[in-house]
Amino acid sequence: MSNLRVERLPAGDPGADAELCAFFAACPASFAQQTPAWRDAIARLGEDEPLFLGARRAGRLVGVLPAWRFEGPLGAILTSAAQVGPALRGGAVG
Repeated sequence: MSNLRVERLPAGDPGADAELCAFFAACPASFAQQTPAWRDAIARLGEDEPLFLGARRAGRLVGVLPAWRFEGPLGAILTSAAQVGPALRGGAVG
């Protein structure tokens, strides 16, 4: 058994955001699009709900899945890339 626990990391929580920033800073293969700053910037643009999942082993963050919940015409989807809200419907972004 791996003793791995998966939990939702609360958006906008200073402690969770600091832990995410430290996690991504320590990972040379991470992207800016995975950070809390990017999450917050994109969340202001559209209708998507950020839903970051963290995997913990012995209380230590060992993995993160940055995801977005988008409510579309056929129901909700969970995706790793945020939709851009109005741009999908032909509107302007900005």
